[in-house]
Amino acid sequence: SVTNGGFSRIFIHVKDSQHVEIDTNWVTVRDGQTVTYYTGQDLTPCFSSVTVIVRNNEIDVATGDMRMVIIVHENNGPKILWPVLRQRPSDNNAEGLLAVEAAVYEEVQQAPVRKLKIKNQEADVTGEMVVDYSFASPVTMNCWLTSADSALQRPLFQFVITQL
Repeated sequence: SVTNGGFSRIFIHVKDSQHVEIDTNWVTVRDGQTVTYYTGQDLTPCFSSVTVIVRNNEIDVATGDMRMVIIVHENNGPKILWPVLRQRPSDNNAEGLLAVEAAVYEEVQQAPVRKLKIKNQEADVTGEMVVDYSFASPVTMNCWLTSADSALQRPLFQFVITQL
C-alpha cells in the first residue's frame, strides 16, 4: 500500500497448493486442505520445501536457496510489513515484484524537468527524502521518485495476482 508506506498483508505462493500469508499480527500456512495459524515466536517448518520463523519484528521465509525477511515496522500508527529479499535463488527463476533486478539508470537531464534513462526509456523523476524500511532501524535517504512502470521496467499490472 502506497498510503501507509508498506504492506498490511503479503502472500507468498510456493507451489499450486502451498501458500504463506503474512499479516502484521499472524502468519497463515496453507498446505493443500491443511491450514495452520501462527501468532507467536515459532520455528515453523511449514512443508518439506518451506520454513517460516516468526520473531517479534520480523518473519523469515526460506525455500530452497531463497530467503526473504519481512520486517514488521510500527511508527506512530498502524503496523506495516516491509519485504526484503536477502538471498536470491541461484537459478534466478523467482517471479513477482521482489524478484525484479535493481534498475540501472543514468541521469540525462536536470533542468527544467529531471529525467533518468532506464533501459533506453526516459522517465520524469523528482528527488525526495524517503525512508528505507529494509533495515530494522529505518534509514532516511535521498531518492529518485518515478512511475512504478518505469522503475519496474514493465507495467505494474503484470505483477498483480487476482487469485491464488
